[in-house]
Amino acid sequence: MSGIVAVIGKKTKVRGVFNKLKKLEYLGYDSTGIAVLDDNKLSLYKDITSMYNLEKKLPELLESNLVIAHMRWATHGKVCLENTHPHQSKNKIWTLVHNGIIENYEELKKSLVENNYDTDSAVLAEYLEENNVNDIHDFINTFSNIVGNYSVVAFNKNKLNELFIAKNKNPIYIAKEEDNFVIVSNPLSLENDTKYCYELLDNEFAHIHNGEINFYYQNEEIKKNLIELSKETENISTGEFKHFMIKEIFETPQALKRQVEYYKKYKILDKFNSEFFNSFDEIIFVGCGTAYHVALMGVKLVTKLLKIRSRTEISSEFAYSKPVLANSKSLFVFVSQSGETADTLSALEIAKSNKAKTIALTNVLNSSLSKKVNYVLPVCAGAEIAVASTKAYVCQISALYMFLANFKNLLGDNIDFYKDILRISENIMNFDKKKIKTLAKNLKNAQNPIFIGKDLDYITAIEASLKFKEVTYKNATSYASGELKHGFIALVEKDLPIFVFCTQRELYQKTLNSSNEAKVRGAKQIIITNIKNINDEDTIFISEDDELLAGMFAIVPIQLLAYYIALENGLNPDKPRYLTKSVTVE
Repeated sequence: MSGIVAVIGKKTKVRGVFNKLKKLEYLGYDSTGIAVLDDNKLSLYKDITSMYNLEKKLPELLESNLVIAHMRWATHGKVCLENTHPHQSKNKIWTLVHNGIIENYEELKKSLVENNYDTDSAVLAEYLEENNVNDIHDFINTFSNIVGNYSVVAFNKNKLNELFIAKNKNPIYIAKEEDNFVIVSNPLSLENDTKYCYELLDNEFAHIHNGEINFYYQNEEIKKNLIELSKETENISTGEFKHFMIKEIFETPQALKRQVEYYKKYKILDKFNSEFFNSFDEIIFVGCGTAYHVALMGVKLVTKLLKIRSRTEISSEFAYSKPVLANSKSLFVFVSQSGETADTLSALEIAKSNKAKTIALTNVLNSSLSKKVNYVLPVCAGAEIAVASTKAYVCQISALYMFLANFKNLLGDNIDFYKDILRISENIMNFDKKKIKTLAKNLKNAQNPIFIGKDLDYITAIEASLKFKEVTYKNATSYASGELKHGFIALVEKDLPIFVFCTQRELYQKTLNSSNEAKVRGAKQIIITNIKNINDEDTIFISEDDELLAGMFAIVPIQLLAYYIALENGLNPDKPRYLTKSVTVE
């Protein structure tokens, strides 16, 4: 996903617009561009090195009544100035920024006279020009030929007091700030005191002109109501920390406390009563990446707490595997931090077509996912900017635990799940952080680390290995510990790091038996455990005895270790290469 900010109205400081774009830097940092209209003269500023270098190019006092800015995460075409947004048509009739993918851009490109374009966005700009698009109705009609997902903000050089906006499966919001309309791809860019905005839905268009705004659906003008924003109140800055990743790791305790307070205040779990519980006979969890690992943990929790059928699906596979769904008594839980993950939204449509009950486990209550499901389980992690999910992963698991423990209580148990999560919030950071820093120095040059565990610990191992891949670029792998002798022991060599998760008393000895086979063959063993009689040299102790919840503790020191190893190698953990925070294209 890339980032869009546009402002039209009375003259505004261009650097102020750029500051709004900075809040979306985590969505795409391949290149940055901004188009500025100053006294009917259009200027483009672009940079592929750093948005801060681009900021230096902007005149300090430059003002404009029309600005569109873009932060790019490349999907089509290499990273270069030519492919940096905003894009212009050959004769500069149209200037636009675009998030998403135009799937039929090759077909559109063949229809153009001028067709030497490298990206779908550039093709779209030229397509508007060559089809003589002149007003909002032409604009809408032209998009009937566009296949894909997109949010587009564009203007015509002959109508410099107008903006044309199109939306399909990529978020776009429009707010009024003083005398200006502000168009953003994420509400985080809006001023903190902005409480309401318009949200375009799929296949909707907006036209801003002469200080007014009109909305359309398939060329029919429609009325839209303002929606109330549910914005994070946290300051979107690193504060005293060097990076968002470490800031968000240390925000985990407060995020858990906030989650409990929110669930109590708004009685989130009250609607999940006995009638609801009896309305389904299986739970299917769906997610991608870290969200998929939360889904895996969800299946384990269902099995141990409720003992009913449960399974998990990778969003990108589920949407195209032509799944055989049991019946409308399936409960789907869709996991997505952003609530905008394209593959997950596609999977949701399949579940809805089967008339299944649907729940979103998401951190963003304004998201597309939140609006399309039957119920929402708020994550309440607060704004998460680092690409590698930190506090959100823990809060997603805690939300699932409360949700499922609530059902367990309906069956006659008496789990004080709020108390459990508050205990975690008090103790989750209780591990030896100095040892983590020392390990990071020692493992700086280590390659191909292996992560192992059994049952719940195996899920933690999978997520831990992903964190290492994302921010250290080391080819971390994860395995169920019992699989060692079935193949991956062949990878073991001298000083190979093997991370061993041992938090379940009935299983930890079997896990250690496997890891010791690697250790005697030269591997460097790092154990993460809550069991005090394990005291290997590089053991990391966590302080949670509840086996269902220990994985929430065990992941945090490994997140921190991945962070410090990234620093030791001169890497920016907030900007892992080729990755973006929210994947809104398939």
